[in-house]
Amino acid sequence: MGKLTHIAGDKVRIKKGPFKAVAGRIVEVLKDQLFVEIPTIGKNLFFKTDELVNYSLSARKAWRTEPNRGAGRKKKSTHSQPDKISVTLRFNRVLWAKFLELERAGIVANRTAEVNKWLVLALNLAHQKVGSAFGANQNESDVAK
Repeated sequence: MGKLTHIAGDKVRIKKGPFKAVAGRIVEVLKDQLFVEIPTIGKNLFFKTDELVNYSLSARKAWRTEPNRGAGRKKKSTHSQPDKISVTLRFNRVLWAKFLELERAGIVANRTAEVNKWLVLALNLAHQKVGSAFGANQNESDVAK
C-alpha cells in the first residue's frame, strides 16, 4: 500500500490566517504547496499542507484502515431490541410539564416505553372501533418496549 497524499479535487478547510474556517477544493498539488480554489471569494490561492484540513484525505485514510466500519450508527443493533425509529412530536407545554413531573417522581421510568404503551392502547381503541385487533402479528408487550 502506497502512502496516501493530497490529490486534486480533495475538499479542504483552511486552519489558519485570514481565511480560517473557509472551505475549498484542491486544484493542483505542487511540491510543498497546494493550489486551492475558494469559491466563497472566487479566488485560487496557495497554501502549505499544514494550513489545511483535508477531509477527503482523512476519509481515504479511514477507508483504508477500517473499510468495514459503518459511519454513524450501525443498521443492525448488537442488542436484542426491537426495530425503532426516531420521531419528533410537539406537545402542549402544560401537558409536557405534567409528564416531566411524573418522570421526576419516578412514575415514568422510561419515556420511550411509556409512550409506546400509550400508543398501543390508543391504536387498540381505534382498531376496536373499526372491528380489528391491533396488528394480528404484533404482540403488545413487544411493541411497548
